[in-house]
Amino acid sequence: MLVLGLGGLGADTTHWLSDDDPAIRACAALPLTGSAAATAVLVEALHDPLAADEWFTRRPSRFGMRVHFELVANLLARDAGLAEILPACLPVLRVAQGKLWSDMTWGPILLRTFPTVEFQPGVRPDPPQDLDEAQKAVLRELAANDALWDDGDGNADLARMRVGLPDDRAAVAVLAS
Repeated sequence: MLVLGLGGLGADTTHWLSDDDPAIRACAALPLTGSAAATAVLVEALHDPLAADEWFTRRPSRFGMRVHFELVANLLARDAGLAEILPACLPVLRVAQGKLWSDMTWGPILLRTFPTVEFQPGVRPDPPQDLDEAQKAVLRELAANDALWDDGDGNADLARMRVGLPDDRAAVAVLAS
C-alpha cells in the first residue's frame, strides 16, 4: 500500500517495477502511464487476472471490487497499441463474466479493440470490417467464453452493440475467422 500511496502523491515508483512481489510491481506501474516498462508489468500481471484479485489479504480501497478491474482500466487508458496489450486482454476475456464485468473489463476491451466504430445509443453500428489478427483474437476469445452469452444480460448486449457486434455468438465467431 505504501507504493500505491507514493504513486498517488506523484512520487517516482520506477524503482519498484522490478520488485519480487507482483502486487508491488503492479502498484508501482499504475501511476507510470507513459512508461513502456510499467505497461509491460501490467500486461504480465494480467496473464492471470484472477490471481491478481488474491494478492492482498486486505484489498486497498484503490482497487474497489476486484484488483484486476483497476489493472485493466489503467492498461486500456495507456497510449499502447492493441498488439502490445493483447497478451493481457486475452486472459481477461477468458475469465470474464457477464453483468458488471461487461462494464469493467471486456466491454472496455472491445471499445479499445474497435476504436473507430461510431455508436449512437439505440442503434447498432455495422459490424467491423477488415479485421487485423489482434482484433480477430479478441473476437475468438469473446466467442469462446460461455459466460458472456446470457440472453438476459443487457450489459453484455450493450457491450457488443457499442462496437457493432451481433448478439449471435456464431456470427461473432464467423467475424473472427
